[in-house]
Amino acid sequence: MKLQEALREIIMKYGVGVLGEKRLVFLLSDFRAFDGYPAMRQVMSAIVSRYGKDLCRAAGAESGSDMRRLLGTIRTSLVSGMRFREDLADFASDCILYALGLVSSVREPVDHGFDPTVPGSGVEKDNGDDAVHEAQTGSGATDAPEQSVPEKGHLSTADTDSADRAPHGEVSEPHRDMSSGKGNRAESSGDLVHRK
Repeated sequence: MKLQEALREIIMKYGVGVLGEKRLVFLLSDFRAFDGYPAMRQVMSAIVSRYGKDLCRAAGAESGSDMRRLLGTIRTSLVSGMRFREDLADFASDCILYALGLVSSVREPVDHGFDPTVPGSGVEKDNGDDAVHEAQTGSGATDAPEQSVPEKGHLSTADTDSADRAPHGEVSEPHRDMSSGKGNRAESSGDLVHRK
């Protein structure tokens, strides 16, 4: 579902107060509203976390002029302060106006990418809901533990069971059924069993 339509449905179901709640971004995700424009998740998260309460107050006003004025301020902040792309800031603003019934159409962004920031802005993108905080403070987690990768030629326990493991990727000996004197099916047919 398109972002503006999902936002309208959510506001109709939960009321304008949902504009000030962190769950709005999760509800929009449930509607798959970010599928067309993945970068909008970060933009909407930034708007809700910084301006959610202001949006609720403006949405409760009698005229749409308070909302339009606030969205102008938000747009400026998104573009100038947070370095989000203009087309995404415009789209977010239009979607909110559309959801509130203040406009009948929206201008959609041209780029369907994941990065909401202006190229070369120096703002790190984040896939979580604290995009604004991390972009402004640089407090994102960067010390991820390294994962060990088995060396080429070594077997992993995921590929074999302990009885079949041989050191350094060598072919293991076939299992023998000692009671009958016969080897396994692969051995009796003359094939060697290779495991990777």
